[in-house]
Amino acid sequence: MKMKKNTSMLLSVSLLLMVLYGCMDVIDKADPQSAGSYIWDNTDMATLYLDKLYLDNLPGAAWGGNMNDTEEAYGLGISSSKCLYGKADINMSVVYSDDWWSKLRRINIMITEMTNESNLSETLKNQLLGQARFLRAIKYWELVRVVGGVPILAKPLDPLMDELDVPRSSTAQCIAFITADLDFAAKVLPARWEKTDADFGRLTSGAAMAYKGRVLMSFASPMFCERDSFTGDNGTFIAAYNIPDASLKARWEAAYTANKIAYDSLLANGYGLMSNFGNIFTTPAVSNPEAIMVSLYTGKNYTHNWESVIRPSSGGGAGDYVNPTWNLVKAFPMINGKRIDEAGSTYDSLYYWINRDPRFYYTIAYNGGTWNFAGSTSRKQWSYYKTAEEGSRIPVSGFYCRKASDPTLTKDNLSKGSIAWIEIRFAEVVLNLAECANELYKLDGSHAGEAASLIGLLRARAGIEAGDGFYGISSSTPAGFGSYGEYMLDVIMNERQVELAFENQRYWDLRRRMMFTRDLTSRTHKLNGMKRTGLRLYTQKLTEQGLAEFAAIKDTLTLTKSNYYTYFRVAGIKVFDYDATAGINGLHYLSGYYFAPIQTSMFSNSTALKQTIGWGYGTFDPLAE
Repeated sequence: MKMKKNTSMLLSVSLLLMVLYGCMDVIDKADPQSAGSYIWDNTDMATLYLDKLYLDNLPGAAWGGNMNDTEEAYGLGISSSKCLYGKADINMSVVYSDDWWSKLRRINIMITEMTNESNLSETLKNQLLGQARFLRAIKYWELVRVVGGVPILAKPLDPLMDELDVPRSSTAQCIAFITADLDFAAKVLPARWEKTDADFGRLTSGAAMAYKGRVLMSFASPMFCERDSFTGDNGTFIAAYNIPDASLKARWEAAYTANKIAYDSLLANGYGLMSNFGNIFTTPAVSNPEAIMVSLYTGKNYTHNWESVIRPSSGGGAGDYVNPTWNLVKAFPMINGKRIDEAGSTYDSLYYWINRDPRFYYTIAYNGGTWNFAGSTSRKQWSYYKTAEEGSRIPVSGFYCRKASDPTLTKDNLSKGSIAWIEIRFAEVVLNLAECANELYKLDGSHAGEAASLIGLLRARAGIEAGDGFYGISSSTPAGFGSYGEYMLDVIMNERQVELAFENQRYWDLRRRMMFTRDLTSRTHKLNGMKRTGLRLYTQKLTEQGLAEFAAIKDTLTLTKSNYYTYFRVAGIKVFDYDATAGINGLHYLSGYYFAPIQTSMFSNSTALKQTIGWGYGTFDPLAE
């Protein structure tokens, strides 16, 4: 069962697909003429079809995904994120589209044909079906997490036999459909594929359980369980709502169980945390114990360009595209595990980079910090205003992102990235399990201490000092928090922010926890009303002579507390998210944005579809059970 991503395979798949279903892509078109048993009874042909499903539906490289819709980064301009400024309209959703349904239909063709027509052995048939059903679960979750419940289609529709106008199912029904597919995949797929060289990257039972844990944790989170009252875009008042306490507890229990099964099973099959955080992405995925669900890149025919968008201009990159914010910089704890605003942290705002959580140095490139690539061994990165080597392409925030940077790529090959995208890594499973354990502790007092122990695993791996054995985590409720559970929620969400920075996780965390419109805890406040910021840094002398003098010594200069401000001066904090002309004064995400509308163009295909509540005159409530 080979999954080689190359030109010849793509050509063969394209020819196969032409035979199977030509140009008939959308759900209300006739089923393609049966491809016959020679497809579904033939291992190679069925696998070839499946490989095209992987190419179309397996999540690919998404470093920096949705970063400009969070406080992680600022780099694409003030008009790039209408949701953040309360300016989104009813056509904001681009996920719910003909293309999405076309891809789902192709998955359903394989599931239906393999189930009903294939004479392959039960084991081989189930392995193929398990992968296809896993991909269908991914496809459905991709949509449900944005709009809530959608029509459930378990097969390609036949216009002569089936009702084509299918209404939206409840969100809970969709979650049950998704988890059923994942349960099947977990049951029939191997923990590891025997032919590592040929089949590595295929979905596994452990990945299915981890993905189920992710889905169920999200379903138990506030976005899917609670609603603040708000006014829809047509002026209609939408009432507040909370699911019953018993239902909430049941959701967190289901999420905990799924994540605990994933955690235990993965450990039992050789998965776990890498010993060094800095090696997670540069270690080949095939030998990376943390890589649970991956998308592979060859560096030749199948590549990504992450390196070209994070590298500075002097290294051949965009330079000013991915700009970590001062907000993110401040989120990283200190080497002793304490937040920068905690007593005993030793944080000094003038020397913000000193004694930080080691993950900081693998995520953020700052002025005067080391960033080696393309064969360099002691290269320093500069981000001060008018630095000669970067010209006008210095980051607007004063910081570069170096997460998942590939030091081996030369300046001329930045678009040929081959670092594997890890959609789920073991660290996320640890974080998911910790969050679920803490929620149950908050609800009924069970699982006491489990969340802190799990977070301690990540902090120990990161290189944070053990201290009293808790890696900076308090063993009792600190002043200002109402309970230990509230405090640990604060710790967990901050841990997610720094551990998973730029891995397309922060946006979904902010949404599911409703952190745009609600304070998370007494220490971590909502994003609404805040402004993202950057750091302005100048040399002491801005004259051409002064800049030239510093340029002559900078690459051999060791910056210390005693000399840093001999050469530099902080001109202040640069404030984003403010534009008086555009009427923008801080972030302003509306409560109705948590569930996006269905694009109005989709209603021309269906009379049974109902718009999401809060949009237009929508009547579909994503929280209704």
